[in-house]
Amino acid sequence: MAVRLFLRLSTNGAPLYTSLSVWQRFFSLTSNLRGVSAIKLTMPALTPTMEVGKIVKWHKNEGDAFSAGDVLCDIETDKATLSMDALDDGVMAKILVSEGTENIKTSRVIALTVDVEDDYTQVEIPSDLETTEQEEVAAIEKTSGDSTTRDKQSVAAMPAASTTFKPTLLPLSPAVKRLVDEHQLDVNNIAPSGFNGRLLKGDVLEFLAGKQAQERVGASTMETTVQLFSPPPSIPDTLPVASAPTGTNQFDDIPNSNIRRTIAKRLGESKSTIPHVYASVDCLMDNMLALRRKLKADHRLVVSINDLVLKAAAVALRLVPEMNCNWTSSGLQRCDDIDVAVAVAIDGGLITPIVRGADKLSIADISSTARDLSARARAGKLQPHEYQGGSFSVSNLGMFGITNFTAVINPPQVFILAIGSLQSTPNPEQTVSQISTISISHDARAVDEHTASNYLLTLKRCIENPTASGLL
Repeated sequence: MAVRLFLRLSTNGAPLYTSLSVWQRFFSLTSNLRGVSAIKLTMPALTPTMEVGKIVKWHKNEGDAFSAGDVLCDIETDKATLSMDALDDGVMAKILVSEGTENIKTSRVIALTVDVEDDYTQVEIPSDLETTEQEEVAAIEKTSGDSTTRDKQSVAAMPAASTTFKPTLLPLSPAVKRLVDEHQLDVNNIAPSGFNGRLLKGDVLEFLAGKQAQERVGASTMETTVQLFSPPPSIPDTLPVASAPTGTNQFDDIPNSNIRRTIAKRLGESKSTIPHVYASVDCLMDNMLALRRKLKADHRLVVSINDLVLKAAAVALRLVPEMNCNWTSSGLQRCDDIDVAVAVAIDGGLITPIVRGADKLSIADISSTARDLSARARAGKLQPHEYQGGSFSVSNLGMFGITNFTAVINPPQVFILAIGSLQSTPNPEQTVSQISTISISHDARAVDEHTASNYLLTLKRCIENPTASGLL
């Protein structure tokens, strides 16, 4: 039973009854006069392996209202660029991390929002926010003495190396702190471009690039002075005169993206911890090509060789279920479904969207699904469940003319297929046949050579006899 609480007050001796809800609104109004409480918006962990992220774009500016489901910002994770959606209605009050900022730790506060009925201009910055930011960086010692005026366009204007630095108004991120300490820079000589004057990693890299260029100019000037005022060395007539070097050993530093760092970490761990075993087989592709022409002629269905190979690989895995497993520290995990991960090249690396239940799909469904996943992968629009998991992976470099290669296993999967290009070869009928070399890389801890070879030969039979193998 609902109980309605009343407060009894006295006015000129007469009792006055007022409901609690009225007083709640009154106290809420008076508290708003002191400032609006903020709702923290933190960097989410959009993938299981995500540790840091990058704000690619804010879709809401300060003062913009949003509803549940609206896209607030685009975040580059360790896998792809994903959208962060609003869970409730509100107003964007304060953006704390600007676009382009990298290495933002998960759970770090990136913005503040308020309720729709609140005044976002009166938002209060939580007191614990600054404490959290300060904990991310080490204590910075203060330099003594007054700073001198420097000319940015002269070599003499470059700051001298120092081991102590003056504190900035905002704390340095771990990445910026690492660069500053490594190169012994004075942060007061670097122009910040981040939100509220925050020093970004790109600011430090740009400063280092300018410093290195001026150092090269200074070295070149010194080298010219030596050539002008030093006596030329005596060279014997019997020896050839060596030409002076023309190169300046210039190079560009390209920071790693979150995707590239994750790929490097995972593949490095794969090659260093997984005992890879390789095997290859040549598959006759004539019947597969004939099936492709038949589908186009009879059903006006245009499919690729890769679509047919995906279907054959899934059917072969159904016939050799011992290969359909994942390796974990506690043991093997048998997979019930056959989900094929397809390697797709994107800007900055690779991603493997998954064709779920490929053995049960028709070739037409596999073709349309693979095209859709590949297109959205290149556009950075995949959702996490669309590239996480998978029974095994397929990498096809045949379209680049690569005839034979081996691929790196994508853990916790236990094998990956590498598909080579079509090659013409004579056959006993004095005609020319098309073959493709298919290689397997398998985890020797989970699958022995006999089982892997059995699967590879089963795949060969499915490819060379597609109709009898039930590919249609």
